[in-house]
Amino acid sequence: MRLTTPQLDTERPVYMIKEKALSRMYVSILGLPEESGDRKLLLNWKRGSGSAATINSFPDKAYDVLAKRCATAEELKGARFSVAEVNEQLDALAHAQNDNAKQAVLHTIHTRATAVEQKWIMRVILKDMALGLKEDSILKLLHPDAKELFNSVCDLRAACDQCADPSFRIDDISIKPFCAFKPKCTHRTDWDQASAQARMHL
Repeated sequence: MRLTTPQLDTERPVYMIKEKALSRMYVSILGLPEESGDRKLLLNWKRGSGSAATINSFPDKAYDVLAKRCATAEELKGARFSVAEVNEQLDALAHAQNDNAKQAVLHTIHTRATAVEQKWIMRVILKDMALGLKEDSILKLLHPDAKELFNSVCDLRAACDQCADPSFRIDDISIKPFCAFKPKCTHRTDWDQASAQARMHL
């Protein structure tokens, strides 16, 4: 789930990488010379030709460059990443202290992932999956109560752990001290009633 909805994942630190930094790092990883058209395509990814859906998408532009240079799934065979290994690499990227360390992680990803896989990993890094689905719809596919539970706890791992049980249902949601929640998703209440309920729990 954290790879499908990276914008909801608060457990992993932010990557501090945007399209501009990704383009520079991939130019270096691929060793593209100054006069290379692909180098210009990566560095000037907002320009150029393409469909309306992909013209401003860096991962799609990067895929066009990578597809000519990356090993295929058949060539990689057992060297390909598992989902757990992808998460390990993303953790390493998020904890990298400088651009050189971040580029080293991206280089590892480049050597063990296909062009298509790298495109989707870039989308995870940029937290823009372009799936055509809202996060609420994805949470509902996981469990009927996943959206409501996530809005209460704002913790993707905790929500997924509870929703792993198909029989789980939300009867009553409570907030916990020092845990984030979304107050805009709560219902209005009568303050006299709230005070009475608070006294009952003292």
